[in-house]
Amino acid sequence: MVDIRFPWRVSGFRYWESLEIHRQRPDTQFFAVEVLPEEFPAAVHPIAEFERLSRDGGITDVYCVFLNVTLSVLGRTHLPSGTAIPGAIPALDLGPTLAERGIRVHAMLYPGGGLEPDTPAEFLREAGERCATVFTNVAEVRAAIPRSVTVGPIVNTDLFGYAERPAGSPIEVTFCHFRAERKNFPVLAEAFNGLDEGFHLNLIGNWEDELHRLTNPRYTFHGLLAPERVAEIYRRSLVFVSCNSEDRYSLDGFPTTSAADAMASGCLLIATNYRADHQTIQSGADYVEVEAGSAQALRRAFLWVREHPQEARAIARHGAATASRLFDHRRVVARKLAAIFGSGPDE
Repeated sequence: MVDIRFPWRVSGFRYWESLEIHRQRPDTQFFAVEVLPEEFPAAVHPIAEFERLSRDGGITDVYCVFLNVTLSVLGRTHLPSGTAIPGAIPALDLGPTLAERGIRVHAMLYPGGGLEPDTPAEFLREAGERCATVFTNVAEVRAAIPRSVTVGPIVNTDLFGYAERPAGSPIEVTFCHFRAERKNFPVLAEAFNGLDEGFHLNLIGNWEDELHRLTNPRYTFHGLLAPERVAEIYRRSLVFVSCNSEDRYSLDGFPTTSAADAMASGCLLIATNYRADHQTIQSGADYVEVEAGSAQALRRAFLWVREHPQEARAIARHGAATASRLFDHRRVVARKLAAIFGSGPDE
């Protein structure tokens, strides 16, 4: 396993995936450019030690997440034209060692991490030609690398496990994201400002500079929280909202990691489908889809939940079952390991 900063628990899916890979394959070695002093059940080595340990430890395969990490590991961060992959990491260049020892590379290509709306497809084809296995959750990777394996986000279903929501008022709505323009906080604020005392907003993340947009006082700003505290808030929330903007800012997969976590825990997901992705979860069955950029549509969806409580809870239950089936960390890791090594449990 090769990463930039690790172990970094707040990164969520990357940490949970590494933890589960360690459980299913205890012989895995972990490397990072920046080794953080967080608890992890295995040693994490500086990337500078890779050459020595690949020789002494018999490393046969490397797995990494994101396009910029993958191409940096391969030493293929520039096209012949000189164009560089966004976020290239020179310290990760393992190209000569990989070639000398015949070490295979496997990659999970999520949006972001070098894969942006205007990233040249040549970079994807470079990864496709040089990686033994490519996993993804986005259409542009599947188009450029037809042999890629479609895999959704990772949910730690031990932590974000399902719990039935009790009836009551106010309806708890949670918005949990790192601050970014594409998260469309102004639309959320406009929609929430038009709601009455029947709703309460839980706001998680580094949004302190955006709070002035909220004129409705019925909210709690929690700031950045540890995963356990996030899970507690999800368990008392009926709704999770993800109102990402449209394709020009589509640096996230669908659903987002936080949305998948919330769904698995039993929240009803109200979301824009900014990638027009219908391969994972289905509107009306697993979540409620709203028009991107429309505060009115988002407010109507909140009010619909109050007016149709049984139907809203039924969709939340179905969405939780879907998330646990498609995104459970144990199943996803087992499927990836089976694809990488050609044996083991699979779905």
